[in-house]
Amino acid sequence: MPELSKRELKKEMLELLREDEEFRYAMIGLLGLEDTRKALSKLARVIGKLATAQAGLEKRMEELAASVTNLAKRVDALAVAHESLTKRMEELAAAHANLERRVEELAKRVEELTIAQARLEKRMEELAAAHANLERRVEELAKRVEELAAAQLRLEKRMEELAAAHLSLERRVEELAKRVDALAVAHESLTKRMEELAAAHASLEKRVEELAVSVLKLTDAVQNLAREVGRLSEIVGFGLEDVARVVVPGWLHRHEGVEVEDLVRRFFTVEGEEVEINLYGEGLREGRRVYILGEAKSRIYGDDVWRFYSAASKVAKLLKDGDVYMLMFGFYVHPTAEKAAEKLGVRLIASYMR
Repeated sequence: MPELSKRELKKEMLELLREDEEFRYAMIGLLGLEDTRKALSKLARVIGKLATAQAGLEKRMEELAASVTNLAKRVDALAVAHESLTKRMEELAAAHANLERRVEELAKRVEELTIAQARLEKRMEELAAAHANLERRVEELAKRVEELAAAQLRLEKRMEELAAAHLSLERRVEELAKRVDALAVAHESLTKRMEELAAAHASLEKRVEELAVSVLKLTDAVQNLAREVGRLSEIVGFGLEDVARVVVPGWLHRHEGVEVEDLVRRFFTVEGEEVEINLYGEGLREGRRVYILGEAKSRIYGDDVWRFYSAASKVAKLLKDGDVYMLMFGFYVHPTAEKAAEKLGVRLIASYMR
């Protein structure tokens, strides 16, 4: 009799679980899983499968209603399934507790990550501001370096013009060439340091300051070199004029039949503009007055001929009572100068001509 009561009790519980939704939720509440009902989707699927199985069991129980023995066996099987379900629900309860613990840990971790993210964002903003400032500094330095490079190119061109100057100035020109080489080495070092700045942002500010100091030193060096080149240019220019004053009169006498005693530096004012002629003289050719307008330049290129002709043509307008003879005297005459001189009617005289 007690055995039948137990079976009947199981049967009633199963029927209540199957048919009474409120009873099912009450059972779940008693097991401590009400608060996590939605989160346990797996449990819902298992219970759904169990409900389906129970529905099939009802159909089979109806079909086998005439067989008490088989019904008892099926009730026993259902009891076993109920025990299995109870065990599964206990496992799910333990899993739920573990899940709650994991969720708490994750929540704590998320809070820590949120704080760390805020610190990281603040640091990124600081780095962005510092990077923008450094970019501005680098742009300023790059512009300064470009200016220095342009100045260096101009100096190199000037050095080439002075390369063929008076023999007594060769030693000083070599010294200047060495200084220009040293300047090129310093420039390469500066470029290398700028590349290193891009690869080491942590020490960028300090290295940019060092670069700024180097640029200032380089600027001073370029300025000093420019002053020395300027002084050397003046020395060579005046020395070349002295040579021209000795060579040109004899050359004019032998090749052009022009008699001129002396060539001097003279300034003319043409329409409010001052024009300098560094080889000016007045002579005679076959009894007719001839005005000599000349310029002494160590290396003569096509552009130099055009510039001289432009200046000399302005002065020629003032000299209306005689012929005008334009010439240029130098150590080296470039082929472009010969073409321009032939076109403009300017005579080119090299220092080695007799």
